[in-house]
Amino acid sequence: MSLDYSVFIIIILVLLLMFILDHYLFSPLVDILRKRREIVTEARKKRDETFARVEELLRCYREEIERAEEEGKAVREAFRKEGERMKREIIERAREKAEEMVARAERELSEEVARSQRLLAVEGKRLSSELAEKLLGMRGK
Repeated sequence: MSLDYSVFIIIILVLLLMFILDHYLFSPLVDILRKRREIVTEARKKRDETFARVEELLRCYREEIERAEEEGKAVREAFRKEGERMKREIIERAREKAEEMVARAERELSEEVARSQRLLAVEGKRLSSELAEKLLGMRGK
């Protein structure tokens, strides 16, 4: 049996080609893919951390907004109560003033009625005297 050296040469060339391709093509390609996977993994990790921070900030902002709305409600309620109190005071003062005005008007009216009654009584006596004098004067003639 004769050995064909070309088979050995092909095997050696294939092995050499595999070594060269592994060293210059496959290893760098695997390194690039590994680095890319690490970059993508790191980017996803940062994205998740950023989303977590954003969610936390949103939660804090919502809580602050809720707190501010509650404070606003409390302030509005306090102003409303103060307004109601002032309204009651104004109405009470106006009622008291109106009662004073009515009482004063009633006093003035009573005084005017009394004065008019006195004047009417005096005038009535004077007119009756005049009428009596005229009637008696007419009879005497």
